[in-house]
Amino acid sequence: MDPKEHSSRARGFVLAGLVLLPMVYVGLYFAVLALPGTVRVPSFLAARPTGIHISYIEINGQWSRDPDYHGLPDWLFMPIHDYDRKHLRPGMWSGSHPRNEELSFDWLVGRSSTRTEGK
Repeated sequence: MDPKEHSSRARGFVLAGLVLLPMVYVGLYFAVLALPGTVRVPSFLAARPTGIHISYIEINGQWSRDPDYHGLPDWLFMPIHDYDRKHLRPGMWSGSHPRNEELSFDWLVGRSSTRTEGK
C-alpha cells in the first residue's frame, strides 16, 4: 500500500469519527432521557448518590425540573443538557403557572386585587 493512500485513508477515518462522535453523544442524551423511570444503568456504570436529588420543584408558580439520567453521572450530559435547556426545549425544563388570585397572599402585603369587587 502506498504511504499517500494510507494517510488519505486514515484522514477519512478521523474525519468520519469527528462527525459521528457528536452525533452519537446527542443520540445517547435523548435515548437516556426517553427511558422509563424504572430503568437504571448497571451498578458498575452508576454514579454514587451524594445526597438528596430533587427532580422537580415549584415555588410561587415558577417550576423547574432536572433530568433523570438513570444513574449515570450528571457531568456526562451537562453540556448538551445546558444547550437543551436554553435553546432546544426551554419549556420542558422550566416555566410558570398562571397566578391563582384566590390563593394569593397579596392581601397580606397590601396589594389590591385586579378584579372589581362588589359586582
